[in-house]
Amino acid sequence: MMPAFTRPSSALLLIGGIGLLSPFAAAIEIRTYDPLRHDRFVDFPSDLTSNSNFYLAEEDWSGFGWCVQDTRKHFTLISPKHFVGARHFRPAIGQEIRFVNRQGVAKTYTVAARHDILNDEEPAVFSDLFVGELAEIVGPEDEVSIVPFLNLPAEADYVGQAIVASGRNSRAGEGTIATIEDFGGESGSVLNVNRGLTFLYVEPGTGGDECRLVDGDSGGPSAVLEDKGFALVGTHSAIAEESESGTTTQTNFDVFAPHYLAGIDAVLAEDGYSVKRSNESQPNLALSIAESADPVLSSDGVDYVVTISNAFGGEIARNLHISLTCDAGANFASCESPEEGWIFDQEGETLTALRGTLESEASTSLIVTLNLPDEPEGAVTLSVNLQADGSETLATSESTEVMQSYQSWAAGLSSVDLLADPDGDGVNNQLEYALGTNGGRAEENGPLDVSFSGNAIFLGYSQRAFAVELGAELVLESSPDLLNWTKVTETSMTVVPLNYQLETVTVECPVSEREFFRLRLETAAAN
Repeated sequence: MMPAFTRPSSALLLIGGIGLLSPFAAAIEIRTYDPLRHDRFVDFPSDLTSNSNFYLAEEDWSGFGWCVQDTRKHFTLISPKHFVGARHFRPAIGQEIRFVNRQGVAKTYTVAARHDILNDEEPAVFSDLFVGELAEIVGPEDEVSIVPFLNLPAEADYVGQAIVASGRNSRAGEGTIATIEDFGGESGSVLNVNRGLTFLYVEPGTGGDECRLVDGDSGGPSAVLEDKGFALVGTHSAIAEESESGTTTQTNFDVFAPHYLAGIDAVLAEDGYSVKRSNESQPNLALSIAESADPVLSSDGVDYVVTISNAFGGEIARNLHISLTCDAGANFASCESPEEGWIFDQEGETLTALRGTLESEASTSLIVTLNLPDEPEGAVTLSVNLQADGSETLATSESTEVMQSYQSWAAGLSSVDLLADPDGDGVNNQLEYALGTNGGRAEENGPLDVSFSGNAIFLGYSQRAFAVELGAELVLESSPDLLNWTKVTETSMTVVPLNYQLETVTVECPVSEREFFRLRLETAAAN
């Protein structure tokens, strides 16, 4: 028969079918408690100065926090936006969760939502594990660490693992996982059935750092200390006590957190996250980017397809985090994906895309559209950075040449019609645009600059860079009689960039007795 259960922090005194449920009396008890050795802070919660004598002071505790309004309630940060704890000892929405970061600075966040995690039984009922959601993002600049879950092949592999247990008053002790088993659900119990882990505390006993759970410890973490830091295995939930032949054994029950990974991941995926696993192999990620066209007109915008693939041989990629930035006056018009699972957010000039997981041998893509500047001063570059658990940061970029559109160039003219000549200099808007001249100011000397040297004639004019690629080419033609025109076959041509948008062209031709020259605009649509 399973022993009676006493829930941490419970104010109930219930008589159930198998025993008594009653409140605890103090905070986490350590066999030979010494505040200099076992307390994380100098005087929690009034003085959050780190206790330099704390025997685990060298470890990263920044991901373990508590409720500001009720400091008995302790929680573990499992994503930049989520934390876990005991459902029966949850904070209220609007209350605050506080962490002390790796630099010893308190960071406080607001509880925005709470999510029940269900058990496996049918009909499904909630377990004593919940996921809390923060209103704010815990960013890298906050220096608060995400705590991974211990990730072992089978439940039996957890038995015998040494754990560090922490709870009310932010003190810590030790234990050893004794079993992985179900607890709760008996007649009269206020707990549903939970998959749990147990660790024992025996009196009389030895082991100065051994601990047992008491009032106010619910929701606090049990974690295994690995080479890379803590890995969560459980959240405190209940105790049971048995006495026999002068020996008292307290069984401490935690909800076995790894058992509920699928349910937790489903909650986190709504915000583009997944639970971080310890000991998980590295994914085999690749990142590429392709543009829709190059060059483009400023009025058209430009599309990029960003592809992320997880090649054969890699593990599931978790917590994909993509940062996209653009420059040269461009901005994001949209970002979407044909696949589900992506969450998008924009802050300032950076667009972020989050996705909880990407299976091995799978790929996914983002379609990014940029608005382009009306008067571009250089190529537009989209830069992409990809981070994921266990993977090196991948980075790539793509640059696109941009030419000012006719609509932007003609915006200030009295007439924007292609064949209009608002400045009256005999050169219509369409040709002035191709030449890069001012359609609102008459040109005194015309578009062609003519000079002579020896037996050669030099003809110079300006033109828009990338005009040929965009299907708008200026063609220099000659005629002896103004009736029959042929394209000039130059002796040489020199093209010199004037600025990003314009370039000057100089054509050298042999001198003839009588020759007329003209510039004709040849477009993809019509001459």
